[in-house]
Amino acid sequence: MDRLPIVVSSIREITDEELEARLRRLAGAERKAMIWLLIHLAEFDRRRLYADRTYPSLFAYCTKVLGYSEQGACKRIQAARAAARFPVILERLSGGDLNLAAVVVLAPHMTSENVAGLLEGALGKRRPQPEQPRRQLVSRRLSSNRRAPNDSYSDSREAESWKISSAALRRSCAAVRAASLWKESSTGL
Repeated sequence: MDRLPIVVSSIREITDEELEARLRRLAGAERKAMIWLLIHLAEFDRRRLYADRTYPSLFAYCTKVLGYSEQGACKRIQAARAAARFPVILERLSGGDLNLAAVVVLAPHMTSENVAGLLEGALGKRRPQPEQPRRQLVSRRLSSNRRAPNDSYSDSREAESWKISSAALRRSCAAVRAASLWKESSTGL
């Protein structure tokens, strides 16, 4: 930590091109680190090593030992488990075609039959939208009421999608926390 001020002051002296090149390298390194973390987390989960270390759940281990926030732990656990089931996720993460947030949104909807289509549909999008059939239904209902879509309507649909996805993540994290608390209380930890 003592070197941080030195690094901050020295980074101000590099050219714009070097700064951008470093930033791109760091983003790539971060993606690789995330992939390795997910691989190790999935194997740690498969072996149930958290229990050997007296933690009732992987969630408890991630929050108490690895220092992740509850939401950060939930996202990584969900992504690690999805990647263990569907290794193609790791390939897409590696190439930068997919990000952790997209995996978390898509994971509950993935099956062996639809994983390729869901991942393909998420390419190039900031936020994937597995709720597409629901949106089409809403759109049909609105068009039957003769309401023409406009920019504010599109914005409200996108905002609604974020709310739905955020609510799904909160429910998922709440379920992980509840299971962790139940295990803690039943094991006396």
